Amino acid sequence: MAVIQEWSDHTPEVVTGQNVEVAQLPESISVKAGETITLKCTVAGGNLPGGVRWYKGTDRNQPVYSDKQGTSNQGVRVIPGSNTDFSIKIQNVRPEDAGTYYCGKVKAGLQESVLALGNGTLVSVIAMPSQPVIIGPTGRITAGSRASFSCSTGGFFPQEITVSWLKDGKKIPAEILNSNEKQSISYRAESTVNIQLEQGDMKSQLICQIEHTSLDGQGPLQETFTLGDVLRVPPKVRLETSPPSPVPLNTTVTVTCNAESFYPDGETLELFAKDAPTRRGTVGPKSSNPDGTFSLKSSLEMMASEERNSSVFLCQVQHDSQPLVNTIITLFITQQDEMKGVGGRPNSNPEAVTITAGKTLILICILTQGYVPSSVEWYKDLGNDQKIIYRESDKFSRWERFVPGSPTDFSVRLKNIGPKDSGTYCCSMVKEIPQGRKDIRAKTVVSVIGR
Repeated sequence: MAVIQEWSDHTPEVVTGQNVEVAQLPESISVKAGETITLKCTVAGGNLPGGVRWYKGTDRNQPVYSDKQGTSNQGVRVIPGSNTDFSIKIQNVRPEDAGTYYCGKVKAGLQESVLALGNGTLVSVIAMPSQPVIIGPTGRITAGSRASFSCSTGGFFPQEITVSWLKDGKKIPAEILNSNEKQSISYRAESTVNIQLEQGDMKSQLICQIEHTSLDGQGPLQETFTLGDVLRVPPKVRLETSPPSPVPLNTTVTVTCNAESFYPDGETLELFAKDAPTRRGTVGPKSSNPDGTFSLKSSLEMMASEERNSSVFLCQVQHDSQPLVNTIITLFITQQDEMKGVGGRPNSNPEAVTITAGKTLILICILTQGYVPSSVEWYKDLGNDQKIIYRESDKFSRWERFVPGSPTDFSVRLKNIGPKDSGTYCCSMVKEIPQGRKDIRAKTVVSVIGR
């Protein structure tokens, strides 16, 4: 488009009383940016010298066309040489060309004067918005946390615009919509949405959709963002032995560390015994889960020897440059003739067990009811002869926790058992509940015989 040049610093004065008529059609016209518009103007009567001028704006200080030689025109005559038709064409219309255009018959002289002025033609320029751009978090966001996304578009006119967000095809509310930012004549809009990322969002699509009057007939503009590009799902780490601890002496035991359901797939895993860190577990191939997450495991196989009793195994997992996750497990090994009394249900019948003096007695009490007790105590004998043999606060007990710190395994162990230790043993778990105290007891009858 040619640069508009003013013909003079003087705005022509409108002179009335001249027998001149200027007709402009249509009253308004709407055009898309880049197209060509035709502004019609016919002049009748008053056959006076001076020519015709086109102006933009009511103040007439933005010249558009002059038939005066040596001027630079934005418009081009449709019928050059006509004495009555002074219609012009303007090519490659831009948003800044919007406004009201006037056709005027001028009188020649040292200072031009306008003999007659048309009623004006209002030109509206419709400009399409640019392809939307979505900007998400700069780093990965852990599943369960919220993340903000912004969508921007610009260069459109008129100002009215609709910005919508969709997640997997369903509309979600936008937090902010700002379309008041004017860029010269066109406008710019930005919308922000804040959503909670879930574990299942690895393949979810976030779409920013733009609707504007300039897009009629071609559908909305869309931009897509894959949430998996910024999602992090931490691994679920599970460390276990097979068979479960305590393990009988001289049996094969496998310690396995499982890192399950993590995303993305950048993960390292190390499994080793703390007393022998050079012996490492074997890491298996990474597996893909149906939901798009990954799983990885490492296994360490050994013989359950006496030297391995109470060995501590450590699993270290690092995922997506996050801090190390450390998980430990203790392997306990039992002699074949060590006793286990398993309980956890109220009013269970006593189990009779015989054990040789000098051996280690293990009384197992494992919680299977799904709640954490407020206190656990072990008793020996019943009725008036009942006495406490173990509780957490008793630091001088001969008995010790078999799995220290476990919230569900309250088994106890006594080394070098003797005949005086024969009797009935009871594990008592007490839980404070809204209805009162709940007491679960498991009983085992122990008989100790000589060597």
